[in-house]
Amino acid sequence: MSKFIERWEKTRQRGKRSYILKYGVLYIGMITTLLITIPELIHNGKLTITYFVARLLIFPTVGAMIVGQRWDSREQKYAKLKANP
Repeated sequence: MSKFIERWEKTRQRGKRSYILKYGVLYIGMITTLLITIPELIHNGKLTITYFVARLLIFPTVGAMIVGQRWDSREQKYAKLKANP
């Protein structure tokens, strides 16, 4: 069995929602928010609340959408590999 199938079966057990929350919202969304907010804070010496709130809404949402698509493509790859061992 390929390593992809083994890893993906473990990931699938945790579920799509958990996968999206961990990788899309937390990793992509929150880290991107911090990476853009910290330089703003250092450069300006203050935090613009409006932009910060917008980032907290936009980046995790975009991250969730990206990772949701990645989940779907990996599910297709998994199904294809399982059908043709």
